[in-house]
Amino acid sequence: MKSLRFEISYVTAWGEHLAVFYAIDTAEPQVVLMQSADGAAWHVQLDAPDDAQGIRYAYRVVNEAGHTVRDELNSWRHFRCFFFFFFFFCCCCCCCCWQRRRR
Repeated sequence: MKSLRFEISYVTAWGEHLAVFYAIDTAEPQVVLMQSADGAAWHVQLDAPDDAQGIRYAYRVVNEAGHTVRDELNSWRHFRCFFFFFFFFCCCCCCCCWQRRRR
Protein backbone atom coordinates (compact mmCIF):
# COMPACT_ATOMS: atom_id res chain seq x y z
CA MET A 1 0.00 0.00 0.00
CA LYS A 2 1.01 3.59 -0.64
CA SER A 3 0.00 6.66 1.36
CA LEU A 4 -1.70 9.74 -0.05
CA ARG A 5 -1.77 12.79 2.22
CA PHE A 6 -4.13 15.68 1.51
CA GLU A 7 -3.55 19.13 3.03
CA ILE A 8 -5.54 22.33 2.59
CA SER A 9 -5.99 25.62 4.45
CA TYR A 10 -9.62 26.63 4.82
CA VAL A 11 -11.38 28.31 7.76
CA THR A 12 -14.68 26.64 8.61
CA ALA A 13 -17.61 27.78 10.74
CA TRP A 14 -18.54 26.09 14.03
CA GLY A 15 -19.77 22.53 13.41
CA GLU A 16 -18.37 22.33 9.87
CA HIS A 17 -15.65 20.00 8.65
CA LEU A 18 -13.78 19.52 5.40
CA ALA A 19 -14.16 16.22 3.62
CA VAL A 20 -12.35 14.65 0.69
CA PHE A 21 -14.52 12.89 -1.88
CA TYR A 22 -12.22 10.61 -3.85
CA ALA A 23 -12.12 7.68 -6.24
CA ILE A 24 -9.06 5.56 -6.98
CA ASP A 25 -8.92 4.45 -10.62
CA THR A 26 -12.47 3.45 -11.64
CA ALA A 27 -13.76 2.68 -8.12
CA GLU A 28 -16.91 4.29 -6.77
CA PRO A 29 -16.30 7.63 -4.99
CA GLN A 30 -15.81 7.51 -1.23
CA VAL A 31 -15.76 10.21 1.41
CA VAL A 32 -13.43 10.72 4.36
CA LEU A 33 -13.52 13.54 6.91
CA MET A 34 -10.35 15.56 7.33
CA GLN A 35 -8.79 16.44 10.69
CA SER A 36 -7.87 19.86 12.02
CA ALA A 37 -6.60 21.11 15.37
CA ASP A 38 -7.56 24.73 14.69
CA GLY A 39 -10.40 24.62 12.13
CA ALA A 40 -8.12 26.14 9.47
CA ALA A 41 -5.30 23.71 8.57
CA TRP A 42 -6.89 20.43 7.43
CA HIS A 43 -5.27 17.10 6.59
CA VAL A 44 -6.03 13.42 6.06
CA GLN A 45 -3.98 10.42 4.99
CA LEU A 46 -5.37 7.61 2.80
CA ASP A 47 -3.99 4.33 1.59
CA ALA A 48 -3.90 3.41 -2.09
CA PRO A 49 -3.04 0.05 -3.65
CA ASP A 50 0.48 -0.28 -5.07
CA ASP A 51 -0.94 -0.71 -8.58
CA ALA A 52 -3.16 2.42 -8.46
CA GLN A 53 -3.06 4.38 -11.71
CA GLY A 54 -4.77 7.57 -10.63
CA ILE A 55 -7.07 9.33 -8.22
CA ARG A 56 -9.72 12.00 -8.65
CA TYR A 57 -10.77 14.02 -5.65
CA ALA A 58 -12.67 17.08 -4.48
CA TYR A 59 -12.98 19.00 -1.25
CA ARG A 60 -16.34 19.82 0.31
CA VAL A 61 -17.48 21.50 3.50
CA VAL A 62 -19.91 19.29 5.39
CA ASN A 63 -22.04 19.94 8.46
CA GLU A 64 -22.33 17.77 11.57
CA ALA A 65 -24.88 15.53 9.80
CA GLY A 66 -22.44 14.96 6.92
CA HIS A 67 -24.43 16.98 4.38
CA THR A 68 -22.53 19.17 1.90
CA VAL A 69 -22.95 22.88 2.65
CA ARG A 70 -20.28 24.21 0.25
CA ASP A 71 -18.22 22.80 -2.58
CA GLU A 72 -15.70 24.17 -5.04
CA LEU A 73 -16.07 25.50 -8.55
CA ASN A 74 -14.97 22.77 -10.99
CA SER A 75 -14.55 20.47 -8.01
CA TRP A 76 -12.86 17.31 -9.29
CA ARG A 77 -9.07 17.28 -9.44
CA HIS A 78 -7.19 14.48 -11.18
CA PHE A 79 -3.82 13.05 -10.19
CA ARG A 80 -2.11 10.43 -12.33
CA CYS A 81 0.04 7.99 -10.36
CA PHE A 82 2.88 7.09 -12.66
CA PHE A 83 4.37 3.67 -11.97
CA PHE A 84 7.93 4.91 -11.49
CA PHE A 85 6.73 7.57 -9.05
CA PHE A 86 4.79 5.14 -6.86
CA PHE A 87 7.51 2.50 -7.17
CA PHE A 88 10.18 4.72 -5.61
CA PHE A 89 8.07 6.71 -3.14
CA CYS A 90 5.76 5.37 -0.45
CA CYS A 91 3.94 8.65 0.18
CA CYS A 92 2.49 11.43 -1.98
CA CYS A 93 1.30 14.76 -0.57
CA CYS A 94 -1.42 16.83 -2.28
CA CYS A 95 -1.30 20.41 -0.98
CA CYS A 96 -4.24 22.33 -2.39
CA CYS A 97 -6.02 25.68 -2.36
CA TRP A 98 -9.79 26.13 -2.28
CA GLN A 99 -11.23 27.46 -5.54
CA ARG A 100 -13.96 30.02 -4.87
CA ARG A 101 -17.19 29.96 -6.83
CA ARG A 102 -17.82 33.08 -8.90
CA ARG A 103 -21.22 34.63 -8.30
